[in-house]
Amino acid sequence: MKGATLLIITVTLNPAIDKTIYLKNYHHGQVNIIDKTILDPGGKGINVSKVLNSFSCSYISLGFTGGMDGKILEQHLSDAGIQYKFTPVKANTRTNTKMIESSTGKTTDLNEQGDEISLEELNRFIDGYREIVKDGDTVVLSGSAPKGIPQNIYYQLCEIALQVGAKVILDSKGPLLKEALKSSVFLIKPNVEELESLSEKPFDHFDEIVDYCNELISNNVEYICLSMGSEGALLIGKDLFLQAKVPTVEAKSTVGAGDSLLGAMIGYLSSGYSMKESFAYGVSASVLAVSKEGTKAPTMDEIEEFVHKIKIIDMKVKK
Repeated sequence: MKGATLLIITVTLNPAIDKTIYLKNYHHGQVNIIDKTILDPGGKGINVSKVLNSFSCSYISLGFTGGMDGKILEQHLSDAGIQYKFTPVKANTRTNTKMIESSTGKTTDLNEQGDEISLEELNRFIDGYREIVKDGDTVVLSGSAPKGIPQNIYYQLCEIALQVGAKVILDSKGPLLKEALKSSVFLIKPNVEELESLSEKPFDHFDEIVDYCNELISNNVEYICLSMGSEGALLIGKDLFLQAKVPTVEAKSTVGAGDSLLGAMIGYLSSGYSMKESFAYGVSASVLAVSKEGTKAPTMDEIEEFVHKIKIIDMKVKK
């Protein structure tokens, strides 16, 4: 790796235990026999931390945990050596169930919303966050929010980070994303569906996607990393337009692939690599994540061994 890094702070307001079940075929309304069950600590920011855990960088995971399931999640993280500092709450940590049919490769998500967080608990989290984030740090705001959390929470956390000189990376959707973009953000990582929701209109052509990304970049966003599944990814900035082409792999679980992309990108950026290099390593991580069961994260060694299979195309910047 190429040098020292400041603190990377991943925020997961709605963490979960990811329960991935595998079965050959799912028959609606009938008894189904499960072949295998895998439990992993989950939530988008935690998934980012799983990737960072194999890098020589300083990071910490923040969020809420509560109840017996919260203790189980924390034990999983401790066993994996993942650094965290969660705000304890009365609500029990949720469980997200991922059902994967081996015959079709289809994944069905059954995600709990998360029980309500009180105002006092939220304020304790914000106070702790304010104490931790410092000048030069990178803050990663990822995923959904449980009940009781205002829709402008990511905007609030962005503003706190900006006030002390930290940069923000955002991976969310809907009102949480829309409100946060009233602040300044270093990078966002939507997929096409999330970008369409933000624009409030469907995209019929590739150029429409690029034009809307450039519109966002002309406002408060420095870079956009757009996940496109088997079609790869785009990375767009004011003077940057890259497209990643990916090889076909056997998909065992698509859950967490985008988080692995983001985690690897951040890990390499924080170690002094260029945006183009970090993007290639991030896409490599996302493809590897798809080939793993459950929500297991690829290691740095695996990412670097696989990255030569990722084709990065420099495209003309659209003005």
